Amino acid sequence: MNRKLFLLTLCFLIASVSLIFAGQISFVPAKPVLEKQLSDISPSKSIPFIATRGDTLKYDNDLFDGSLGLQGSGTPGPDETYGFATYFILSEFGITDPRKVGSILLYFGSGTATDFRLYIWDGAGGVPNSHGTHLYVDMNAPLPQPNAWTEYDLSANNIVLPDTFWVGICYNEIITPPSWYVGYESVTPDIHTYGNLSGGSGAWTAMGAHGYGYAYGVRAVVEIPPGIAEEPGKTATLVFGLSQNAPNPVKDGQTTISYTTTRKGPVSLKVYDIAGRLVRTLIDRNESAEHKTVYWDGKDDNHRSVAAGVFFYRLVAEEKTATKKMVLVR
Repeated sequence: MNRKLFLLTLCFLIASVSLIFAGQISFVPAKPVLEKQLSDISPSKSIPFIATRGDTLKYDNDLFDGSLGLQGSGTPGPDETYGFATYFILSEFGITDPRKVGSILLYFGSGTATDFRLYIWDGAGGVPNSHGTHLYVDMNAPLPQPNAWTEYDLSANNIVLPDTFWVGICYNEIITPPSWYVGYESVTPDIHTYGNLSGGSGAWTAMGAHGYGYAYGVRAVVEIPPGIAEEPGKTATLVFGLSQNAPNPVKDGQTTISYTTTRKGPVSLKVYDIAGRLVRTLIDRNESAEHKTVYWDGKDDNHRSVAAGVFFYRLVAEEKTATKKMVLVR
């Protein structure tokens, strides 16, 4: 074998090894993030308690004895979701009237990254992000302080929740060892957290399948949303309306729009440019009476990013129309 052929063969082998290494993405536990007395702990779902701003939904007992991260090599694309997601069911906590997100509480172990991706998905499809609908996304949420609860206040976004919703925490960079770890309780078996090792929307599997079927450091504080009239001793009543989108101005093409309908029937929610041209149809279907939040990604009906400018979104339902203005910046 001549020298040139040898060098080409060697480069090919090195490249092959690199590709194999890049594909070896796995969960890896860290040392315990906090030492506490683990006696008298009941391995069952916690009862939610009343916080100062709403009901706090949680499956942990605040007794974390370990943490878990995802290691490998690579940078996820904008639509890839490597990491963890915990689902909550409002009715499982005895909540049957509408609720919005007040804040998300996270308990992380150690970490070297500066940020991560924070998502809220609705429960349609049965697994996180299985049908591509974000109720909320922050692609650069600041990493929490280790070994303590960190609150992410989302109350101003008015994200109204379906009965089942997911909170996703995903990586911006995959390295070895992991760039951050999320806390878990090995003494508290739980089924509500899933993991994703390959980034695809259909690749989520229960953490129990990976040997880590525990309660994780993810909580959701839920509040009564705007547009819901409530009187002492009476059931909450829906009031027709369209809320201001949040955030506004819209940055990076990411915003949520909330609306309320009071009876079953056709509902239309569309985005128009300043010249009155249709840009995006967000909703055009029959719906039940409900308070709902939808997500606009700054794209038109052909999934092309639209230019910065002034836009209007219009709700048509119950023979009524409501219109609001928003500004998109790039």
